[in-house]
Amino acid sequence: MANKGKNYKIEAEIEKYRAHQNWDKALEVTKNQWSNSKSANGLADLNDVVSNLLHGEKELESYLRANPPSEENVGKAKESLASAEKHLRYVSTRCPKEKETLKREAVLLLVKLLFAQARYTDALNEFESISVDALTIHSITNRMLKILAEGLAVKAMCMEKLIDQGVRERTPQAEEMIIKYYEQAGDILLVYLQNRDVVDLNSASPTYSGNVAIGSGSHNTTSDDSIGSILEMAVQKSPLIYIEKGEVSKGVGRFRDLLRAVGSTTSKNLYRLTLARQLAEVLLRGVCSATYPPIALKTDRKRGSLKARQYSGRGMFVPSNEEEEALLLLLIAEAMANREAVLERRPEHKQSRQHSYDNATAVYDLLAIALVRRSNCAILAEALERAMKFSYEEPHVWYQFALSLIETGKFDRANVVLKECHRLMPSNNTILLLQADLCYEKLHLVDDGIALCEKAVDNSDTTIGKSKAYLLLATGYSYKLAECRVKSERELLEKKAYDAYNKSYSLDSYSVESAYRLALHLAQQRRLTEAFRCTRQALRLQPGHMNSLALLSLLFSAEKNYERALEVIKIALAEYPDTFRLDVIPVVDKIQTGE
Repeated sequence: MANKGKNYKIEAEIEKYRAHQNWDKALEVTKNQWSNSKSANGLADLNDVVSNLLHGEKELESYLRANPPSEENVGKAKESLASAEKHLRYVSTRCPKEKETLKREAVLLLVKLLFAQARYTDALNEFESISVDALTIHSITNRMLKILAEGLAVKAMCMEKLIDQGVRERTPQAEEMIIKYYEQAGDILLVYLQNRDVVDLNSASPTYSGNVAIGSGSHNTTSDDSIGSILEMAVQKSPLIYIEKGEVSKGVGRFRDLLRAVGSTTSKNLYRLTLARQLAEVLLRGVCSATYPPIALKTDRKRGSLKARQYSGRGMFVPSNEEEEALLLLLIAEAMANREAVLERRPEHKQSRQHSYDNATAVYDLLAIALVRRSNCAILAEALERAMKFSYEEPHVWYQFALSLIETGKFDRANVVLKECHRLMPSNNTILLLQADLCYEKLHLVDDGIALCEKAVDNSDTTIGKSKAYLLLATGYSYKLAECRVKSERELLEKKAYDAYNKSYSLDSYSVESAYRLALHLAQQRRLTEAFRCTRQALRLQPGHMNSLALLSLLFSAEKNYERALEVIKIALAEYPDTFRLDVIPVVDKIQTGE
């Protein structure tokens, strides 16, 4: 009995080191403390079985951490994992029946190894050699939960690969089985993460006896934070397959089940951020009020089953439509992305920093869509301001922030942010023109706007870009002209404005706006013949252009051709009954009074 209790303690210590992926320490414990007791049928002693399992697991996990399974890494996997395969096959073939747990773990690890080597048929055959259907949450260690989840995910991936290669036929039954295995892998992963938080390691008593484990305290509390690329993909796969098949309601339901699971506090759980973003995207783009599936809070989880615990309770907020649910998901995802952002600027953190930034910007882009639809840019501006802490030298977020500030009426701040955007994107003329327009329309900084337009003219390398820059430059001169009272300065500004409008129109003769603005400037200078020509050209390019119609009616009125002016007004009112410009009303009054 004393020896049996000692073995339990050693087994618990080995499980702890395995959970931390510290296989060297686990091998040291096995070598120094385990009694070399022969098995009943003499196939292998426990020390050899556990040592081979640990060696094989160490070599496999170390390789996969540096080289995730992919088509490019198949050749390297076949060469690098030969020794690991030898260790795992030793355990799977020489482990006696009373050590069924060790055999099961070795086979599941072997399945993952064969998948990395693109030996998909062999992997499926190995998986079929063991039984996992009868396992419950109380009968296996937490480390085994993760291995089992990976095994089920790999089985589904192998089936998909063989179907894609034409080795197996794509049937509805096969697709259902693939979805089933992905869902089981996702559920078991969530259980694994939850158990890692709530079970005290001191109460763990795993055993390698005839039963898979003894007692309910056979789980480990801590482990490495990463869940691995296989499980990250698997947990997202089943809802996406449903959606690809057109079963949007089932896909949305699966997303909800995964997100309602009680979260793990010992892991960053970046997969939750991805799931929330993906579900929000589906709701925004693929669901309307007629097809929106209501949220059901009921759960069918049975005690001891491999199903994750879900949040429940009274007084929970339940979204009533697709917009509310999408917005709630995106606000939660934004909080997670902001919290988990990588701020470290050292070169070795570049990849993780870029990954967290990409996740965050995907959320902010969807949040912009959701909030702009509801005309609530204030919340968007607040969210983007929080994103500034991890957006150093990242122009996309800065530009979004500037646009949101403009929409919320914070023009001074928007001007400052646009200056930073121009520093980050010096070749982007759109930013210069947007800032110039802001200076003209909102900040009354006409000289600053003109300077920005001149810079845009110099920076532009396309005719259309130069045309737009000249058009806005001419607008700036027109603003100054309206305020100028000195004759000599007015004449100079008139010439500058005309030259800029003319250059804009000559560079892009198909621009309605350039033709209209040139016509308006000529009309203001009483050059009516030229103004008529440019107005007609604008209407030829866009017959229903409202401003050109209004200008044409005023030009006819200026020539005292009121009947023609009235005809144009009637045409315009038929086209724009609610929005046609009010400055043409005096023309109608003159006609009606007979002046």
